[in-house]
Amino acid sequence: MNFSKYKKSIIACVLALGIGVGGGYYFFGNPVTHQTTVKEQTKQTKPITDTRNTYVVQAAKESGPAVVGITTQVFQKDIFNRTIYAGEGVGSGVLIDNDG
Repeated sequence: MNFSKYKKSIIACVLALGIGVGGGYYFFGNPVTHQTTVKEQTKQTKPITDTRNTYVVQAAKESGPAVVGITTQVFQKDIFNRTIYAGEGVGSGVLIDNDG
């Protein structure tokens, strides 16, 4: 390889590196900051109505502090109004006192 081809290769590599660094700075170097305001909310406790006083709520009141497992299933209606299974979720929670 003669010196001219070697020189052109070096210049091409340096140019590609410069374009890569410059493009990276252009797209990622200037982070946009947004100022947000957070308002504190006061906790409002509402009495449990008969529609919300399910067997799960009653069991939680009687059991006291506990670790609970939660499994949910989601069903949807298709265009023919048939119920189809859409998915499920699994999680856990902790009951500490009556306030939740």
